Amino acid sequence: MERFLKADNWFFTGITKLVLLILVNAMFIIGCIPVVTAGASLGALYHTIHKNLMDNRGYTIPCFWEGFRSNLKQSTIAMVIFLAISAVLFADDAIIRTMAQSGKINEGFSVLFWILLGLVWLYAIWVFASIALFQNSLKNIMRNSLVLFFAELPTTVYTAVIIAFTAFTIWLIWPLIFLMPAVGIWLIGYRMQKVFRRYQPEDTEGL
Repeated sequence: MERFLKADNWFFTGITKLVLLILVNAMFIIGCIPVVTAGASLGALYHTIHKNLMDNRGYTIPCFWEGFRSNLKQSTIAMVIFLAISAVLFADDAIIRTMAQSGKINEGFSVLFWILLGLVWLYAIWVFASIALFQNSLKNIMRNSLVLFFAELPTTVYTAVIIAFTAFTIWLIWPLIFLMPAVGIWLIGYRMQKVFRRYQPEDTEGL
């Protein structure tokens, strides 16, 4: 079907991209159902959009599951780490709210934990994208991703804006959940790829 749709025509090309975005988005949602594999699913989505939909290499379904399987171990470990950090932040937030109810502290302090939570998951985007692209130990990937998080701050801010836009769009029109995550990763990845190319070894295959 993909080969049939890939006619040398802007209309067919546009329809093909839309259909494949919806398809890969559906696979992404399926991959997120076991929460601990959400990171692998996110990396596979990134991998597929840039290798298949932007660079036109391979086919969508095999490309996604290839990326999912190859990064499953590292991404799952990273996901468990981020979930554990999130659990601690939620627990701290609950403590703050409990203390605020008894008048011991201002409830506004809980905002700090939500800001930290957002920063943690912005950092996680860098981590999962790096796992999808680079062959390295998880320790080095997480360290390098932290460096990129701060060194490439404009891209980090851009990523936050795209995530907020994507979430708001889905909140307004909930059926867009079957499309917008893939669109968001496309927009984020387009900019991240420019960053990664400056650090990517010449013999490493791009996404």
